Amino acid sequence: MRTTIKAKLIKMNVLIILPMLILIVLFTVFTIDRYQLLNVKKTLLNDSYILQVYLNQYLSRNKKEVLSEKELYFLNQDLSIMVKLRSQIFYSLGEIFIDSYQEVSEKERNKFRNDPGIQLAAENKKNYWIKKENRQRVFLISFPIYCDHDLVGVMRLTYPLAAEDVFRNRLLIVLSIVGLIVLLILGLLLSFFTGQIVTPLTKLRLAVQSFADDQLTDDLKINSGDEVEELALSFNNMATKLNELIENLKTEQNKQKDFFNHMTHEFRTPLTTIIGYADLLKRLDSDEEQEECFKYIRSESKRLLRMVEDILRHSKLRTYTLKLDKRMCALDHLLRESVEIMRYKADKYGIELSLYSRDSVILEIDRDKVKQVVLNIIDNAINHSKTEKVEIHLYQQTKKIVVAIRDYGQGISPDWLARIRERFSGLNLEAVNTQSGHGFGLPISEKIMELHGGRLLIRTSECGGTTVFICFNLE
Repeated sequence: MRTTIKAKLIKMNVLIILPMLILIVLFTVFTIDRYQLLNVKKTLLNDSYILQVYLNQYLSRNKKEVLSEKELYFLNQDLSIMVKLRSQIFYSLGEIFIDSYQEVSEKERNKFRNDPGIQLAAENKKNYWIKKENRQRVFLISFPIYCDHDLVGVMRLTYPLAAEDVFRNRLLIVLSIVGLIVLLILGLLLSFFTGQIVTPLTKLRLAVQSFADDQLTDDLKINSGDEVEELALSFNNMATKLNELIENLKTEQNKQKDFFNHMTHEFRTPLTTIIGYADLLKRLDSDEEQEECFKYIRSESKRLLRMVEDILRHSKLRTYTLKLDKRMCALDHLLRESVEIMRYKADKYGIELSLYSRDSVILEIDRDKVKQVVLNIIDNAINHSKTEKVEIHLYQQTKKIVVAIRDYGQGISPDWLARIRERFSGLNLEAVNTQSGHGFGLPISEKIMELHGGRLLIRTSECGGTTVFICFNLE
């Protein structure tokens, strides 16, 4: 996803400011919470000291007697009410455990005695710590109980930190809202100031975008008084020099595109033949018939490879030169091979494909390119003429040899014929390909025949079909 410079600047500043705001909020909440906990600690230490003194005096007066569970229970309740906290006492002389908030089971008694804080207090070490009970924090302080100087038990006070937690959470919410408001205000200010920086760059970007859309302008005006203004002046100078070059490149690109569209069309016939005979192989049982299919597949594959190599050697439009490799060739045999190659496709369309040739005709021609012409014309007749029959006639006249390929389909109008005969440029390829029985490959076919010293003629009517004459001069 594309991000603008303005967005990047705002994002960069936000990414710097946001963590700072988060740290400030968290530090503030942590500091205030710590301050509250210190106050709680101070209060509990003071309460624990008072309770230690009180219990020491109380037990010292009754040191000759072991306190009963009932007496200890009421004593613990009085102490709990005194400090307004939950208190728990373990009286070691009578192995008595009392909790001011609830009745105590044996399991809770053992849990209390095995608590690390209680064990430290039993070792004459006052201690305090914070833990969570039922998802809420509590502050625990444990301290020893003395009778004179003898340790006779342990007491623990539990301070619930619910109020402090509520205050901390509310403080976090309030500070977060304040932080978001501050961040929003900073974002608006950043948007305004970065806009002053980015606006000239945006104008330059739009000019470059126009350049990309073939609308190069040389009247870009930026008065920022800085390097961007100098860049705009340089852009205007560049635009003036490039306008003419862009037009030339655009023209050449269109020519090249049209050329390759023409040439790639010629690949369809060998590819269709290869695919067709490959599919036909699945339905043939005779080794002889399968070998015949393999022969046409190999032949068309080699011809396709030669076509590709030829195009790679001559890839420049207009300067493309078709070099002929002329050799003595039996034209009637070439036509018979072409008919057999196209027969599978003709049968698929329900078209009768017939060859009429009496005598053997030997000519010096480029076999692949003449075959390309014949296959192209037959292929167009099958694809587009809506005919039921295509006839190929080979006959010899006094000064020329003629191959006539005739269909009995819908024919072609003079207007469309004029359009599809345009060579390489200005050809509406999409429109031509949907009309009549002859199209894409006609300009190439005409060029090949011209190089052979011959001609390619078309006679057509909109209701009487089309005949294409491939003429070879004998002189």
